[in-house]
Amino acid sequence: MRPNGGNAQGPEVELGREYVALRPRLASWAKRTLGVSPPDFEDLHDEAWAEVLRRAQDGSEIRHLHGFLKGTIRNKWKMRRRSDRRHPTVSLDVGEAVWPETGAEEAVLSEQIELHEDLSLGLELLEAISNERRRQVLRLLYVCGLEPAEVRRVMGVSERTYRRLLEQAKAEIGKKLELVIQGRWCAIQRASLLACAQGSTDERQLSDLRRHLRRCPSCRQTLAEMRRANAGETRRRPAAAPLPQA
Repeated sequence: MRPNGGNAQGPEVELGREYVALRPRLASWAKRTLGVSPPDFEDLHDEAWAEVLRRAQDGSEIRHLHGFLKGTIRNKWKMRRRSDRRHPTVSLDVGEAVWPETGAEEAVLSEQIELHEDLSLGLELLEAISNERRRQVLRLLYVCGLEPAEVRRVMGVSERTYRRLLEQAKAEIGKKLELVIQGRWCAIQRASLLACAQGSTDERQLSDLRRHLRRCPSCRQTLAEMRRANAGETRRRPAAAPLPQA
């Protein structure tokens, strides 16, 4: 797909509309075919679109956008699963589903994006924003690279609503970034790490932890230590007294 300069809406707006239109179809496909949870899909989807944007800026042609995104998401997921197998302390699930092999014709996501620390942190902070519409504003601005007027057209909101959403999103992500700068971002993950070590996390917590642990060796080590301590405590725990006989 090459941006069409003759479109009155502009190629960037068309990409933004494709981003919104294809998102639910890709989410359904990823869950059905790859077993990807909704929070994990957010990361994979945004990173795939970062590759689309990079290619659009380079003038590279993507003939079939939907197929390209599916191939990129699938290969990104495969690389993530391989990384989890190389670093067992990152794995948060008792069991892991098997994903299908990719076809040779599908695109492979750049290793540079896989390992890019700034992108990983940015996506982690973006997906930690609580409100979906605020997240969407930032995705369209910084993942799709749209201009403010284009974001408003894609989302169908007024300038006033757009500015409110953007200010709220930036304020929230700014507070989270300040925690990172102060070295406190990992500290607030501790409760989730402990819940994970004890096996009491929900799906959203698990996905948020995967996102964080992929780029944080310190917290991976903390989780491993918590698991060892929890296993030792379980072994030391006395057996329950037998029930009294009737």
